[in-house]
Amino acid sequence: MSRQIDDNTRTFRVNAAIGEHLRVKLHSTADYVAVAGAGEDWIGITQHETTAADQQVVVKLKSGSGTFKVMTAGAVDLGDNLYGAARGCVDDVATGRVQFIALQAAGGAALIEVLPTD
Repeated sequence: MSRQIDDNTRTFRVNAAIGEHLRVKLHSTADYVAVAGAGEDWIGITQHETTAADQQVVVKLKSGSGTFKVMTAGAVDLGDNLYGAARGCVDDVATGRVQFIALQAAGGAALIEVLPTD
């Protein structure tokens, strides 16, 4: 059955425990998401963590409006182009295409505000 979401978020199930503020991609199982890896496309950002497979997670969809909070894999500067990094994080190391612009600097792995580019 089809449905339409008229909001910035959607609830999915997870294929494994997943952290908060990480990029996710669609899993091969319907209505499931998995952590997006380095250079992989993403559909949204997790809004809370889960502790086990098959739990529900709220995902802020990339098609929605506003900015996002996301974890960095390392140091980034304000205004840096950010790319998908391993484990659902972002980094200024070019891997794939630009996914975000940093609205904050971070001295190492940290939670920052970003603006999506796609």
